Amino acid sequence: KKPKKDIKHYIIADNLTALKSAEAKAEELGYNVRIYENFLKDDVKKAAKKIVDVIKNTKATCLIFGGETTVNVTGSGKGGRNQELCLWVLKEIKDDKSITFLSGATDGIDGNSLSAGGVVDSEDFDDVIDKFLACNNSNSFLSGKNALLKGENSGTNVMDIAIAIKGV
Repeated sequence: KKPKKDIKHYIIADNLTALKSAEAKAEELGYNVRIYENFLKDDVKKAAKKIVDVIKNTKATCLIFGGETTVNVTGSGKGGRNQELCLWVLKEIKDDKSITFLSGATDGIDGNSLSAGGVVDSEDFDDVIDKFLACNNSNSFLSGKNALLKGENSGTNVMDIAIAIKGV
């Protein structure tokens, strides 16, 4: 069947809407916030390095990143781009106790898992992390650390959100 031509589409939310909502809540909680719109767009490994570079070179205590990264899947593990991004960021912050990082899918589903993403800090680092990254099995790593971001299919998708909280 051909699509009907008389159907109208309206955009009622986008990634910036989600980022601004997160910003408002963070400010309400007393954080000095900085938004980085369209920042998440590279391979997760490259994006992790860029994110940590921004975190370490700002005075803001809450950094909110929007967009979507990519993953070169070579393994048969379980996870998604948000969970894998958490592992790559974790490798970068493993010695910094002042940073907590969250990455999540706004639709509540990340890759081939039932999780929306993950939340990590230096205490979650483990020397076996490379083994999990090698087979794209970020979900199992995060599950073992009780660091999965639980979600349900929201029925909406306005890309991904990553949040870094930087202690002083």
